[in-house]
Amino acid sequence: MSRMREKPAEHTERMRSYAEAAAAMSRQFEEKVRELSTIRRIGDALAHTLEMERVCAMVLEAVMEGMGAEKGVLRLFESVNGLPMLEVVSPVSRSNQNRSYHPTDKMIAWVLRERKPLLIGDVSEKPRSFGIKTSRGGSSMTLPLISRELEIGVISLWHTKPNRFRPAQIPVSHILAGQATMALENVRLVHELIRMNENLEQKVLERTRKLQETNQRLVELQNQLIQTETMKVIGQFTAGIGHNLRTPLSVILSTADLIRLRGDGDGRVATYVDKISQQGTRMAEIIEMLMEKCRKTQRREVERLNMNDVLRKELSFLQGNLDFKHNVEKEYDFVSDLPEIEGFYGDFSQTFVNLINNAVDAMHACETKQLRIRTRRDHDHIYVDVEDSGCGIPEDKVERIFDFSFTTKTPAHREDGPSGTGIGLFNSKHLVSKYGGEIHVTSRPGRTVFTVQIPLRGHRP
Repeated sequence: MSRMREKPAEHTERMRSYAEAAAAMSRQFEEKVRELSTIRRIGDALAHTLEMERVCAMVLEAVMEGMGAEKGVLRLFESVNGLPMLEVVSPVSRSNQNRSYHPTDKMIAWVLRERKPLLIGDVSEKPRSFGIKTSRGGSSMTLPLISRELEIGVISLWHTKPNRFRPAQIPVSHILAGQATMALENVRLVHELIRMNENLEQKVLERTRKLQETNQRLVELQNQLIQTETMKVIGQFTAGIGHNLRTPLSVILSTADLIRLRGDGDGRVATYVDKISQQGTRMAEIIEMLMEKCRKTQRREVERLNMNDVLRKELSFLQGNLDFKHNVEKEYDFVSDLPEIEGFYGDFSQTFVNLINNAVDAMHACETKQLRIRTRRDHDHIYVDVEDSGCGIPEDKVERIFDFSFTTKTPAHREDGPSGTGIGLFNSKHLVSKYGGEIHVTSRPGRTVFTVQIPLRGHRP
């Protein structure tokens, strides 16, 4: 059968159809390329920076280009309560209009409620439905950014021409919104990881510091315990020495009395015997006081105490310190009607000895050494003031003097002046606090006063 020849008009129409189909395929291809390019650009945003605002700007520009928008806004919310955290507006629009575009609250509420893009082909047709305050034509598309069922923000696009955004672009907008959400959430997660890492490092450093402080304190407490046990042994040893000295001292005193009774009238012998008796009696008193102090210090029984008596006993023992005995001017003013309180003798004796020794040490390099100790009372408290004329405590260190291991003296292993471990005042404050008491201090060069305040009706150990 012979082939029918095609008419020219039919040929032209067919070729035009082919051309239109090719053009449509070319446009679709260009759109796909643009979509893929947009997706790639969104993914590349993280490779350039981790600064949230810059990433938002790059994501917004990529979505605008992919959707063919003139203006755009990316608003990022806090993931917890939905409050705006960041808003990025596109640069000056390609149409050279300087007005910035912002989506209305109704538009944002709609996309977050429906969880799908809002396409308005011609805003002049629906100005009231979404609170749009313009009579000009134009098209708008607002995309929700949703991550793990949580709204993190929106992207809103604008074009001055009506129907610039088409329903056929909605599937693409879903993809771009998903990519944008992923990029923004990745940045947020990176920042969260950085913050958690910094917090972890800080916690590790803090924990390490606390462990070091605790270890140091344990070592010092161990040393203090060893010192306490050592003092206990020394006290027991001292008591034993005092007990053993009693017998020969009694013999010496008895012999002196016997010589006096059988004296041959020689006045010199009587004088010598009197001196022996006097010093022997003094030694007996010292031994008795020493043994009484050992007993009271080691005895952990609550008893009624008069602070004046405690101070007098401790001051008598401090006469063994030659600097205290010969070089310090002492002034005592003890109120006569001081009430008794219940407590451990050793708690108060140790507190007062610590304060008095510190006062003497503070006057170590002073020409004039004056120590004043007085007791006083009011309706609720007993007060013991220990005042010295020493160098004073620096103002910036006053608040730290009761801290464990803090001292203004030279280290204990040095011998070029009074030394300390920083335990005395810490321990004194602890001992007084058991009774609801406090220790206060005022200091300036030439006058420092430590005041022990003990409540008459306070805590009892």
